[in-house]
Amino acid sequence: MQVADDEGFIRERVLSHYPGWAGAGMSPLAGGLINRTLLLERDGARAVLTRVTTLFSTRIHENIAAVTGRLAAAGLETPRLVLTRSGAPFVDAEGAVWRMLTHVGGVGFDAVTNVRQAHSAGLLIARF
Repeated sequence: MQVADDEGFIRERVLSHYPGWAGAGMSPLAGGLINRTLLLERDGARAVLTRVTTLFSTRIHENIAAVTGRLAAAGLETPRLVLTRSGAPFVDAEGAVWRMLTHVGGVGFDAVTNVRQAHSAGLLIARF
């Protein structure tokens, strides 16, 4: 049995559910305090693949879809769930839950380290 974090496993049992992504370049994204997160790149397109911790119910994807849909409707750029071939918001690959999101450029932080970051975060929350 392959390990759920193995690149071969991810390509065969996860990316195969997303049209056009099976041959994508894959690299770890820095940060992330709970989930394993990978940047996918293919033909100039980018996406983010995340192995979701079992701490959360898979129903979290309903919340993600609702919040990001609302943000997009308000004109804010936001990552959006990429649905599988069957229209599901995630893949359950042998008990490991994976989701794909569209990629939004920028920089992410695990913690606020200065006033400028705090100010920027406050502006974003105010827009929300």
